Amino acid sequence: MSEVYVHIANGNFLLLSLTGVKLPTEYFPNLPTDAKGKPDTQALFKRMGELEKAVTEKDALTRMLKSSLDEVRNRFSQLAPTELDQPADFFGQKTTARRIYLRIFAH
Repeated sequence: MSEVYVHIANGNFLLLSLTGVKLPTEYFPNLPTDAKGKPDTQALFKRMGELEKAVTEKDALTRMLKSSLDEVRNRFSQLAPTELDQPADFFGQKTTARRIYLRIFAH
């Protein structure tokens, strides 16, 4: 069950990063970056898989999930409507920040 909750937290952090929010170094330290300074996708997904296996204790799991949910709520509540319409890249597909936040809420 812990893997499911960590997957949700990972998804929140990953999708937020697509809107320009930095990944938390507590969970994603020292990730290699690409030429644009963005985390290497392969390394990121590898780390997410590691976290799904490693974070199993209730307190650590609760802290991680709460941290991801708080970050989504805080970031979204601070956005102006025009910021939601800013262009974003969803793994090679052109989209907007609004659509990424919709994906977060649906996830």
